[in-house]
This record gives sequence, structure tokens and C-alpha cells, in this order.
Amino acid sequence: MRKLALALALSISLLPAVALADDTPAPQADMSFAAPPITNDVPERAVPLNGTVEGDIEAVPPLLGVGKYRFLSFYYAGDNSTVTIDVDFTPGDPAAVTNAGFKVYGPTAGKLYATGAQTGKHPSYEATFASGEAGTYLLQISNANLKPIHFAANATGLPPQPTPAATPAPTATPTPASPLEPAPGQPAPRILVPA
Repeated sequence: MRKLALALALSISLLPAVALADDTPAPQADMSFAAPPITNDVPERAVPLNGTVEGDIEAVPPLLGVGKYRFLSFYYAGDNSTVTIDVDFTPGDPAAVTNAGFKVYGPTAGKLYATGAQTGKHPSYEATFASGEAGTYLLQISNANLKPIHFAANATGLPPQPTPAATPAPTATPTPASPLEPAPGQPAPRILVPA
């Protein structure tokens, strides 16, 4: 009796699929997807500082007490040559500028190599540094404002920067929405319901 009840329940749940049991292919859902936007909000996803790099940093929620960041990276030869980094913030009003800024970190973990100082003009902040350490440096741009800001960062005195290798776009393998839908290019399954 249990087997009969189970078979009856299964056949009732599959009734919509029985209508697809003809030779007409089942409509396929659009399985394509857009890649999520690449953000440089953590050091591991820093964007190379090649020429002028612009971006936006979202607002900080009130009373949260932390800032929001964007990260840029650059290679420095460690030859003690002078590098000047400029970051301009928009809006450029005094309140917004005092709650924004940047820091430069380098190959030695946790070591601060430079801090941007307000210029009182454009660019809003500037820092000059030289180092004997070759390697990848990280520019951390911050916003502690209650409103979003836009930044434009530029560095002079750097050697030509390596260009990142193109990352291939991820490909999605379409999977059927249910076990009863056929794979792409396959005919719909035929379901036999006992009479």
C-alpha cells in the first residue's frame, strides 16, 4: 500500500512535466551571467597605478567609526629615486578633504613608507618618498566621510609599470533547473505514468 501511495504522490508531482514529454524541446533558461564588478576594496585586489587612476569610495555609515578604502599597487625599483604621489579628492570642500587621505605601504609588512599630506590646493594630498627596498608597494586611499568621494591618483618618478595579464572571463556551465529538464541540445525526457 505504501508503494502505491508513493507512486501516486510521485506521479501527481510530475504532472506538469508530462506535458513536456512530446518532441518539442523544453524552453531553456538564460544561463548567462554578468561578471561582478571588480572592486579594489581589499589589498589582494589592488588595481595597478598606471598613469592616473580614478575611482569612487562609498560613504561611511554614521557612528560606525571606520573608513572605506581603495587600493592601488605599483612596482618600485628600490633605487632611492624620488617618487611623488598625488591624490585629488572630489568634492574638494574642506570638511570632505580632512576626512580622506592616503598611505603608502611597501615590501616590509606593516611598514608605513609615506602618508599623504594636505596641500590646500589641487591635488588635495601629496607625498614624496624614496626607498632602498625594491618590490610592490600599496597605495591605500581612505574615506571617513558620511558622503561618497571621488579620487584621482597619479605617481611621478616611477618606472614603467608591468601590465597585468588579462584574466579570462569565467564560463558558466548551464545546469538544468530540475532533474526533469534536459541538458542543452537533448530531447525532453519521456515520463510514463502508470494507468
